[in-house]
Amino acid sequence: MESNEIQQQLREAERAAAAPHIALPRSPWWHTLLISLTGPALVLLVTQTQGLFSERTPLGSIPTLTIVLIALVVILDQRKRRGVTPKGKAPQEIRRVFNWYLLGTIILIAGVFALAVTSSLWVSIPVSFVACLGGLTWFGIAYERAADRVRVRLA
Repeated sequence: MESNEIQQQLREAERAAAAPHIALPRSPWWHTLLISLTGPALVLLVTQTQGLFSERTPLGSIPTLTIVLIALVVILDQRKRRGVTPKGKAPQEIRRVFNWYLLGTIILIAGVFALAVTSSLWVSIPVSFVACLGGLTWFGIAYERAADRVRVRLA
């Protein structure tokens, strides 16, 4: 009897710990598009260090400021809509998604950098936008599926 009660308490504790990670409202559609603009901004940051966008001119900081402003807008909107960011360890299913997302982000940044250095702006800007959009879309879908698996497991 007691072991059954203990198992039930452990399951309730696990449910409570997972709740902040699986009860988040969906991000608005424009978040993905806005964050995807960081790819082209990174291309400009890497390539436009001469002439008009030289770091010695006031315009040289525009790509960097764009990346920072995009991050701030999204972070402030997320805090307004969701409250605070979940604390504590995410469930294993969601941690796996985060790990793949981190790896994909590192590869994507390296790819955008390499593309910016080896190709023209006409190629690197749209390709970096589409690559960022694809990565963020994958993350959103993978996170939802992982959250569904956690909900089923803890039901």
